[in-house]
Amino acid sequence: MPSPQSEPQYVAVDTSDAGSTILVTGVVGRRIRILAFLLVGAGTVIGTLTSSDEVDGDYGVALTGAMPLAANGNLTGSFNPVGWCETAVGEHLVLDLSAGVAVSGMLVYTLV
Repeated sequence: MPSPQSEPQYVAVDTSDAGSTILVTGVVGRRIRILAFLLVGAGTVIGTLTSSDEVDGDYGVALTGAMPLAANGNLTGSFNPVGWCETAVGEHLVLDLSAGVAVSGMLVYTLV
């Protein structure tokens, strides 16, 4: 039987680290499903959302393709009731950046 869906939760995105940043920590027995998001890059950078059980995220499975952000450009995923993507059970939601460029924004997620 599938796990019940939790109420939507919100997290701010604020990183400038090249490589992996955990956006949402994994929860045992649950998936993290992204319902909406906004990412803004201060400079040109490529971001990928991944599902990972590693703290550093280096061994994650891509949930999205490479998403290029132009300087001061944004990427928006408006509300999607079935979700844009979701992690594997118990894994972290990670943002991998191609360079040390400030990326900020927000995302709305639920646990399923």
